[in-house]
Amino acid sequence: MTEIIYVSLKDIATEKNVSVDQLKYWAKLMTMNTIKRSRVAHVTAQNAERLKNVAAMIAIGMAPAEACKNLSPEEPKNQISTRSPHSPLDNSRLENIEKAILEMASNFQREISRMADENLLLAKQNQRLLEEMRSIKDESAGIRKLLVPPAEKLAARSVAMVPVKKEPGFFDGFHQSVLEIQEWMRGVLAPFTEVFRGS
Repeated sequence: MTEIIYVSLKDIATEKNVSVDQLKYWAKLMTMNTIKRSRVAHVTAQNAERLKNVAAMIAIGMAPAEACKNLSPEEPKNQISTRSPHSPLDNSRLENIEKAILEMASNFQREISRMADENLLLAKQNQRLLEEMRSIKDESAGIRKLLVPPAEKLAARSVAMVPVKKEPGFFDGFHQSVLEIQEWMRGVLAPFTEVFRGS
């Protein structure tokens, strides 16, 4: 009796960098049976390879439902298969899967190449913009030097503030003359004022 080899979903998840929950979902889509050993889900080695193929197909862009549909589930143990191991139907299906994988890989490679070209173009544009900004900055610095003299020149041009002596105006002299006349009048009239006071 041939011994059936089982593989844990945890080992498959680690190998293909996917989660155990994803593997369980894919197994459910393919009506694949799982068994638990030491609280860890296992599948047969044949189904493990199917899950690995599904992970590879999804990694290059195929939808999970489509990838699972292209891979047939494990046949029930109590059902005798009428197909030969290398029937034309199996070979045709494998060829279709291989063509789909190669086509998606080619499309994926073209997309990566296109993105790399776009990134290179953006890098060149950014470099050109940086150079233009440096040039504008240098031109602005030159114009500023021409328009705004250095602080030393401004200090040399500054003139010391000298207090301005105010010259007397006409009204200032007139007021002084009036005061002098009033003082003179007091001196002239003073004797007469005394006489009238004495009488």
